[in-house]
Amino acid sequence: MSTEVMAPRKPIAGETALEARGQTAPATVYEVLGDLARDPSMDPARLVALFDLQIKAEDRHAEKEFNAAFARLQPKLPRISKKGTIDMGAKGSMKFAKYEDLDAAIKPLYTAEGFSLSFQSRATDKGILLVAVLKHSAGHSEPSEMQLPPDAGAGRNALQALGSSLSYAKRYLTCNVFNIVTENEDDDGNKISQIDKRQIEAIEDLMHECSLSPEARTKLLEMFGIKVLSDATKALYPAIINMLVAKRNALGSKAK
Repeated sequence: MSTEVMAPRKPIAGETALEARGQTAPATVYEVLGDLARDPSMDPARLVALFDLQIKAEDRHAEKEFNAAFARLQPKLPRISKKGTIDMGAKGSMKFAKYEDLDAAIKPLYTAEGFSLSFQSRATDKGILLVAVLKHSAGHSEPSEMQLPPDAGAGRNALQALGSSLSYAKRYLTCNVFNIVTENEDDDGNKISQIDKRQIEAIEDLMHECSLSPEARTKLLEMFGIKVLSDATKALYPAIINMLVAKRNALGSKAK
């Protein structure tokens, strides 16, 4: 009995390389592009254009997934109590939310939605630059950065001054990235300021641009746990705006 291995035959006209190899599984986009690249009659410029279109489509999908996950996350994020204290000398003391309290309260929530938060820093002639990068498992990421001078406090050497600035920037950027509200421990947590008339109008304008039906508007409000726009808090405002902007952009992309 012969054990000779037959070489794969060349594709015939109208047949992909996968079909020529006897594979019946659906080809991925990149497998199709690979087949086209092996076709000597394929225009290289057209192949590059097709590849670029695929990359852009994936980027748009990743950004859409990022925005949807961020919108789901926002209503779940808590207000953080300021349990840390900084001695301001003659000016007294100042309360602040400690990074470890922030991390413990919000990390389980944002990781459950596929997010990760990382920091990159470098010393500059003006002090230190810290960049917070919020990444989503779908592939989209958004950076936020802060430049700070050395925090030269009493008894601190140059390295400790940079470390103090770095610690402050991490707290600030984390709150900024997630729109976290901090409050003093003796604050009444139920007294959350509502959005104002200008912010309500901004949301209504975006709803109109997105051509949301009354039913769609109701579902959007229910997603954020409210019945009418005037019930929305300032903490919810960025999430509502982000979702509507993402929807408007998606509608604009389809129209092109």
